[in-house]
Amino acid sequence: MKLHRYDLEDMENPYLQISQEIVLDETVDTKHERYLEIKDIYVEGSGFYDSKTSEFIVGLDIECVVIVPCAISLVPVEIEVNGKLSESFVFFPERLPEDDREVLWVESDELDMWPLIWSEILSEIPLRVVDPTLEAYPTGNGWAVLTEEDYQKEKEQEIDPRLAKLMDFKFNNGGE
Repeated sequence: MKLHRYDLEDMENPYLQISQEIVLDETVDTKHERYLEIKDIYVEGSGFYDSKTSEFIVGLDIECVVIVPCAISLVPVEIEVNGKLSESFVFFPERLPEDDREVLWVESDELDMWPLIWSEILSEIPLRVVDPTLEAYPTGNGWAVLTEEDYQKEKEQEIDPRLAKLMDFKFNNGGE
């Protein structure tokens, strides 16, 4: 999603409504280990361009569908990701505002919003996702994935190894 300074300056109204679906092609590198696929990226929001200061302020809502591996079974799980992006840009560094706001400087006449949108999408993808339809945890030869409750039950039944030797002793019941 790219915006040109000349197009922003030519607008009659300084307010800009943004509603766009972003289609990724093969030239855009979006490979990352946190997900398997990203699709249906939709950006909606508004922007304001101040031609006196060359500052562009934008607020965007970002929605997309991300396919991630289940943390337990590694089965692909489709989740919806929603994020918000709010940034201020300035095209000329000498016109940077003197207040304490964080403003990003655009080094050319073209503002490419994709890196910021991409960063926001990545930040909203959960580190671990468990498939909500998962009914049985995986098991193997000598191992099993346990729920927290099963682990606690197993731990309660376990005998303290420091006291395990006491089980070997036979106690005399007073006269036998």
